[in-house]
Amino acid sequence: MVGIGININQVQFTHPRATSLKNIFETEFILADVLEKILDQLEINYLKLKNQQYKKLKEDYLSLLYWREEVHIYQDAAGNFFEGQIIDVETNGRLVIQTATGKRVFDFKEVVFID
Repeated sequence: MVGIGININQVQFTHPRATSLKNIFETEFILADVLEKILDQLEINYLKLKNQQYKKLKEDYLSLLYWREEVHIYQDAAGNFFEGQIIDVETNGRLVIQTATGKRVFDFKEVVFID
């Protein structure tokens, strides 16, 4: 089972960092159009997967990764703040961040984006 959650036309949130397409682009979206585009992209990527185009899939994913190769402040699970830049995502999903002291690898929810 896989789920996708996208806030499309929502404008108010209880979480301060949540947003939606409407808030970002300042326009109302037609849900059927958004669904069609999502399904088209899912099919394109499914066919790449089916054809074992793993390298291309990863390249595409990394090219769209938020904050990739930008220096930002993060907080690790121990509460320590550090500066670094996302450089990769391992095949098991762990995030790789380059810091001043070297590469650090994080599992899901082990690191928080601060700024």
